[in-house]
Amino acid sequence: MESQSVSKARIWIVGFAMATFLVFIIVAVVYMQMPPSQKMKDQVKIQLPSLATHEECLKLLQENEVVYSFEASDPLTFDIHYHDGTQIVDAFAKKTISDLKATLQPEIVQEYCMSWSNHQPQAVQLKYQFQIKEK
Repeated sequence: MESQSVSKARIWIVGFAMATFLVFIIVAVVYMQMPPSQKMKDQVKIQLPSLATHEECLKLLQENEVVYSFEASDPLTFDIHYHDGTQIVDAFAKKTISDLKATLQPEIVQEYCMSWSNHQPQAVQLKYQFQIKEK
């Protein structure tokens, strides 16, 4: 027969394990329901070959805004655009630059694409990140 102190210790350990599990579940549920403004895209690092293009596309609502930044080892041609049927519509006109920090405020619900094109004779290192927020 178990002593009362061993029985109490087991009850305490099981209770503690259940409470820990419950806290984990609550944290996971809260995180999944966080608005996009709380979530930041991890920094992406790529090597963009010569004459290549890289795109990052985001489905955005009018109440969203995107804070984004990038750095490149050499200038790249950068733009933000969306597709309207067969037309490509610029939300941010093409610029040849090596770094930028800015905010995009979409005018319509659409999938917007950030695009970097390398016209250099060598590969270019590109680092970028973005955060979707609510206006």
